[in-house]
Amino acid sequence: IIILCGLETAYISAHNRKYKDFLHNYYSNIELTDNLGALNCSIDKVTIYFPNKNSKEVNDKLIIPYFDERYSITVSDTIWIDIMNKGVDKGNAMRLLGDHLSISKSEMMAFGDTYNDIELLKSVKFSYIVANASKDMEQYAKYRTKSNEEFGVIEVLMKLISEKRRNKNL
Repeated sequence: IIILCGLETAYISAHNRKYKDFLHNYYSNIELTDNLGALNCSIDKVTIYFPNKNSKEVNDKLIIPYFDERYSITVSDTIWIDIMNKGVDKGNAMRLLGDHLSISKSEMMAFGDTYNDIELLKSVKFSYIVANASKDMEQYAKYRTKSNEEFGVIEVLMKLISEKRRNKNL
């Protein structure tokens, strides 16, 4: 299911209206159109939703060979592929934020669980994956924490805050 993403609105084909309720979990404003190719608006990202949970296989076989040189492509979980302008990824966003706030890579922490987090995890010194991360994500993180359901990210952040407070009182 192709989703054209603008700043204010996501567009899907009217033929895929049965997915609109599900997609509202991720997009606050979705419009149906009879012809995605005829839209006259600014699109920032193309997302493809895979109800059959085969995004990684499709990405490796069909998307990467044709689009990788011209676009940034990420797979998220088993159901999403995002196609964006070259250089647009979470890692570059983190670097830009760090530069803007004068924070070095060695002072940054990031958490991830799936393939769209690879560049993010590479961009910081303290990279974590959660226990329920995709199988092959271990290679991109230095640390591991509990799953999302077990509030692993919050646990790491609370430990960090407690440690900072304790060291301040010494």
